[in-house]
Amino acid sequence: MCGNPFSGPAYVVNASRKQGRRRWRTRELICEPCYMRGRIDPETNIVPVDSERTADRFQWYPWPTGRGELLPPTPCEACGLVIVWHGNPLLKRVTCSAS
Repeated sequence: MCGNPFSGPAYVVNASRKQGRRRWRTRELICEPCYMRGRIDPETNIVPVDSERTADRFQWYPWPTGRGELLPPTPCEACGLVIVWHGNPLLKRVTCSAS
């Protein structure tokens, strides 16, 4: 989202991309500072303004990716990148993308 390389774990989020009038949903990786700025406050359950989760032609959503609790940082089985996301009991392995 910010264009900086990942220096810590990457967070998997539900997002949408826009090109012209077309918008499509996707699952994206963002860095920890971008995630912390736009996440729901766990103490007050207040959602930050959309501008904290929006970049040029990109927006991510504060609701969780996955169905369970936030998992600890785990390396992707395909590429080794350390990622964080909400668990899903249907998944057999943790990966950073669907591909």
